[in-house]
Amino acid sequence: MMYHRKPAVNRQSGLVKWPWLLGVLGLVFVRAALATDPLYENDSVLTYTVPPQNMPAIDATNFLNNNSFQINFTSTKGGQNIETFESENTVNYTNNGTMVATSPILVSGSLLILSLSPGCGFNFDTFNTQSGLEQMAGNFYNPGNIRANSFVDLQNNFFLVSTIGKCLVNASNIINPGTIDLGANSLAQLTGKNVDLTRGTLTLEDIPSIFGSFAAVGTDTNGDWIPSEDLQPTAALSSSPVFLFLASSTPYFQVTVQGSNSTVVRAIFLQDQLTNNITSKVFWAGSPFGGGGLFNIEWDGTYVDPVSGNTTTEYLYLNDDDVLGSLNPPIINGIPINFTFFEGNQELFFGPSAPAGYQAGVFQPFGAVVTNTYSYVDAQLIPTSVATNNPTTQQNVTNYLSQVLPGRIQISADSNLDLSLSQISGQNYLSLRAPVQFNGSAGAHIFSPYSDINLGVTNGFLTLTNLMEPFVPVWNGSVQAWSARWISFTTNFNIGVDTNGLATTNFFAVTNDYRVLLVSSSLLPTTSSEIQDLGLHGTNSLVVSDVFNVLRSFTTDARNLTLTTNGPGSTSSDGELNLAGPIVWPSATPNLRNVTNSGAIRIYNLNSVNFGTSASPYGAFINHGIVADLGSIIYATNFESDGIFSNAVLGSFILNSQTATLTNGSLFAGGDVSITTGSLLASNVFLQANRSLTLTVTNLLTDTGPSPTNANFWSVGATNIGNGSGFCLPIKPVVGDLLGTTVTNYAPANRKIVNLWAGQDRGTSNAGYTNNVAVGHLVLDALGQAPGTWFTNISVGASNAIYVDRLELRGYASYTNHDSGGNIPTLAFNTNLLNNNNLVIYYADAIADGAGDVSELINHKNHDHLRWVPTYVGYFSSTNLVFLGTTNTFNIALAQSHDIDSDGDGVVNASDPTPFFLPSMLNFVDYVTNNPANTIVVSWNTIPLATNFVYYSTNMVGPYNQLLTNFISPQPRPNPATNVMVFDPMVSPPRYYQVVVSPWLTWPY
Repeated sequence: MMYHRKPAVNRQSGLVKWPWLLGVLGLVFVRAALATDPLYENDSVLTYTVPPQNMPAIDATNFLNNNSFQINFTSTKGGQNIETFESENTVNYTNNGTMVATSPILVSGSLLILSLSPGCGFNFDTFNTQSGLEQMAGNFYNPGNIRANSFVDLQNNFFLVSTIGKCLVNASNIINPGTIDLGANSLAQLTGKNVDLTRGTLTLEDIPSIFGSFAAVGTDTNGDWIPSEDLQPTAALSSSPVFLFLASSTPYFQVTVQGSNSTVVRAIFLQDQLTNNITSKVFWAGSPFGGGGLFNIEWDGTYVDPVSGNTTTEYLYLNDDDVLGSLNPPIINGIPINFTFFEGNQELFFGPSAPAGYQAGVFQPFGAVVTNTYSYVDAQLIPTSVATNNPTTQQNVTNYLSQVLPGRIQISADSNLDLSLSQISGQNYLSLRAPVQFNGSAGAHIFSPYSDINLGVTNGFLTLTNLMEPFVPVWNGSVQAWSARWISFTTNFNIGVDTNGLATTNFFAVTNDYRVLLVSSSLLPTTSSEIQDLGLHGTNSLVVSDVFNVLRSFTTDARNLTLTTNGPGSTSSDGELNLAGPIVWPSATPNLRNVTNSGAIRIYNLNSVNFGTSASPYGAFINHGIVADLGSIIYATNFESDGIFSNAVLGSFILNSQTATLTNGSLFAGGDVSITTGSLLASNVFLQANRSLTLTVTNLLTDTGPSPTNANFWSVGATNIGNGSGFCLPIKPVVGDLLGTTVTNYAPANRKIVNLWAGQDRGTSNAGYTNNVAVGHLVLDALGQAPGTWFTNISVGASNAIYVDRLELRGYASYTNHDSGGNIPTLAFNTNLLNNNNLVIYYADAIADGAGDVSELINHKNHDHLRWVPTYVGYFSSTNLVFLGTTNTFNIALAQSHDIDSDGDGVVNASDPTPFFLPSMLNFVDYVTNNPANTIVVSWNTIPLATNFVYYSTNMVGPYNQLLTNFISPQPRPNPATNVMVFDPMVSPPRYYQVVVSPWLTWPY
């Protein structure tokens, strides 16, 4: 078959019709060299073999294939390996049909003759026959299908099998709405100025690997393994020299009796470390995927397919040939050949799985030491066709991934790259390079376990969505399998009758053939996609909607970074930057000034992460998602977070800002939390500072007040590291309180915790709870005894206090550990540290482990540094009493007192149904009397020793701020409700009156 050559007079009618790309991509009409023909056009089904050379050279400016164009490569041509087909002097390529390159594997009998060429494929560039150089072609347009595969020749019956293929495109303009399909470990390389892969498909056949990182076979003759003791219902231990210990395993047994004197016992002990979307099953059956034994384990892993949106199941199988495993089998690819692994998306066992259960007494004789054969493998499942952690490649991982690792797709565009609606999958490695103008990847589905990405835009606004799927749908993890076999003999007997009718006993030996498999697995049905080097150029704004797991380097010149959340049907639920290796955030983001994170920023290196500097703070750092690192140091004018900050085991969180808002989120710091700001609003925040918490706030500090929906829970000092770790308020803000906040302060064993507070000491007064950084609930938990462990509470100035709605004492700080004077040894106030020793803890209510309410018991203890404020009624210290249908709120410790009689009626509060004088009891009236004449009588009920005030105003609506009189009620007994009257001459203008009764709530104390 010969190609059809158009005569020169028909050149115009035979020109390729190219799509226009909105003025971006145009035809290249200048040829690199003068071709023999203006056009090569194929409209037939053509098949050529190279060699023999039954195909003439194609020397044409334009190459057009409308039907089927197939090249079959043999191993050599003229003694040289042939890998790609290439025409001569061609400037423009168009494939509307199918182009196939194949390489044969010849079969003789049942043996494969290795005549496979190093590869097969196509090279689309301009080969200049005059200069002998390969140059960039003008245009490449493929709306059709390009394939490179091998085939097996079985007496003219052809079967496609995977092999190394190549599709090399080097053209100014590349347009591929069609398909490029290559075998496993192939190379697809598209290099151009303008590359448009919209709706195109690039696929390399996917062959993930299972290899053994360690394997062993042999016979254990150490005489130290006892199956009846080491194989238990919930745990199993293998024999030496391989020690596989399953601390929490599930047993499966199959016992087969063969005749009267032979038994085969098969047992599997399975321990899985699986996620919720993976299940395992056991089958005693022949393997349908090539294994030779009856031991079969199936793992079913489900995930949501990002392409279809449907839940998909992947299956992984392990078969153990128990007989072969006892014969010191050879090890291939690090796996003894008695173990067979298989993975795919089709379930191979359809019957019921074997029930779990242990059979006691089956390992006989009990307590016996055995000699057993064994085989062992530690199998690793990876998403690539070859392992990438070869020690010889670790020194230069970049060159290995991009130049050595087989199975690569490399796309490079010097001007424009468009990946919209494209599908790219199957490769081990993907390189995307478009540093000038990346036009996006909306609707694309791109899978790759390893990648290098370098993208940019000219307008400064770079948005990345659907650029990279967050995972590759192949199994990931490890399986450790240990197979053993041994034989033991036991004696059995039966009782019969001889010919004389006498009883007889016959003894016979029983052969017990034991075959045991121990398996431990840690598996996932998918593998995270990883990017080695990520470079993103967009000087103004970078918006990330994909998950980027970066191994080594990340750079962006953007001023604004946004990580988004995504709607249904998106490639990932959010945008994430997960940065590992030696990435230093300030160096990676030198121009960054604003961060809005609705996804995740995870930075895993050895140092704290600096977001901004004191000299150049960020304008805004807004976190609605997750920020995880080994410590955060943030300088920002405006800081907001309703998401999560996690700073690892020893990491600290340090914030310097003008305004800070923390709402409905959490902050975890293994070290310290330090916030320096002008105003801080913290509401519904879970905060954990394992060493210390420091709040340096100049203007406003508030949690917006106590309520069930905005309560803060803060934990300070949980780690047993260093002294001096506590909570610290070095200056008092102008306004604000923390009356909705619970602070739990720990004093680890043998640690001295320093708490520093700058609240004003306003005495035993309710005024201490307003604009004085009062705390809602303070928990002091001493984890050791004094004097090794204590809380040192320090005043910032000469006279400071912390006002607490509820004080809770736990552990060794509880009242049950008080000394003979009722003082709590772990609460230290009398100290010369900083020459300040007068901090007072005022509380409205106090409770303690094992002692209940201790408000009265600890009042004025610890040298009068603990003081009760019974008149304050707060969110944590209040209780409700109902009288005459009206609900009234009072201090709970006062209401439950067994010593105080607040209404002076002779009944202590705890036993009094109405312990307080209520407004409904006042019975306030005023009226005119003529005795004396023209006098107003003001009358009301009061109680003993109450302070009574009468105010008046000349306006009914007030204010009532003019004092008429005040006096203290007498203390008559037994009637506490005493009526009193005040007489006031009538004047003009008329007066309106207000009565206030202030009881002595702690009578008689």
